[in-house]
Amino acid sequence: MNTRRDIVFSALTFLLLSFCTGLQADEAVPANEPAAEKVKTEKALPEKVTFTEHIAPIVFNNCSSCHRAGEVAPFDLLNYRDVRKRGRMIARVTKSRYMPPWHPVPGHGDFSDSRRLEDRDVELIAKWVKTDMEEGPASKLPKLPEFSDGWQLGKP
Repeated sequence: MNTRRDIVFSALTFLLLSFCTGLQADEAVPANEPAAEKVKTEKALPEKVTFTEHIAPIVFNNCSSCHRAGEVAPFDLLNYRDVRKRGRMIARVTKSRYMPPWHPVPGHGDFSDSRRLEDRDVELIAKWVKTDMEEGPASKLPKLPEFSDGWQLGKP
């Protein structure tokens, strides 16, 4: 009988502590500031999202360093055809924050060289996929970054 009571007490204590810890993780609103949602100052997404003008810069700066021949990723993301072929998957894995891989959880400080996409970039990718993944004018395509071969992290 005593053992059952101890188990129930331990379980309730665990739940209570878990709940209290969760409350501490929420961002507190200072007493002198209204709790209303902050107004976004970012520009609205463009009406027409194209690969060359909007998506290529995101992919080239955040994906192509791993998604190219000889690197860790299983397929290339170096041109319109590569990205369009996997567009729906790219939208899904960027929305879930599975890609690009970045394990630190938001809200615990900023890190230099963060691999996390901006929310706006994720929204641009999603809109591009929803609107038929248009290529756009070749004149707007940024130059593919130059990558060095071999070990990327400096001298071990």
